[in-house]
Amino acid sequence: MFLRSFFAFILIASLSACHSEDYVVNTDLIRDGITIGPTQVTIGADHPVEFPIELESVNILRLSLSDNLGQIDLTAQLIYRKGDFLNIETLPGFTLLPDGQEASLEFQIDNDAPLYQWTVSVTKEEH
Repeated sequence: MFLRSFFAFILIASLSACHSEDYVVNTDLIRDGITIGPTQVTIGADHPVEFPIELESVNILRLSLSDNLGQIDLTAQLIYRKGDFLNIETLPGFTLLPDGQEASLEFQIDNDAPLYQWTVSVTKEEH
């Protein structure tokens, strides 16, 4: 019984890996004039990636991407983690097609908050 379950798990895992898509995300995220994170990254659908960044109030950038019937939902989270303390700020996200066309947004919560400017484009990775 255990062997049958194990082989079924291996089969399901290998089939789901075959259908997993990778996407190339070109991103330019600016916070108060300072570029945050990489400018190009490959992300698998539903596999968030994290990048260390060095700002006073943020030390991790997490990018998440999901494929919703051909439309890509892209979100970014700015994370400050120190010991047991954790603060996560989720930025407004994008829904776009993976055709390489750029989308941009600019936002600021209030006059004392940081100004964010974010430009992205997404394409399917060529294998």
